[in-house]
Amino acid sequence: NHPHVVKVFSFGQDHGQFYMAMELIANSSLDDLLSLQRRVPEIQVLNIGIQIAEGLQAALEKDLIHRDIKPGNILFADAHTAK
Repeated sequence: NHPHVVKVFSFGQDHGQFYMAMELIANSSLDDLLSLQRRVPEIQVLNIGIQIAEGLQAALEKDLIHRDIKPGNILFADAHTAK
């Protein structure tokens, strides 16, 4: 449980298909933000980058590696919290 990591409730395999049930983040992604704002203020970029790094560090401490880090996978829980 970390403020910058999406919560995973369960995962497994059913009928040969893998699944993962995770926290619903209904707000936008970094990809959406970049599409809306052609220029994101430097302080906002730094804050988002720090939050992403903190979340990735927390995952790494649990021996988890994301493997698909991209703007579409950086989600915003609210206007100031990246996951």
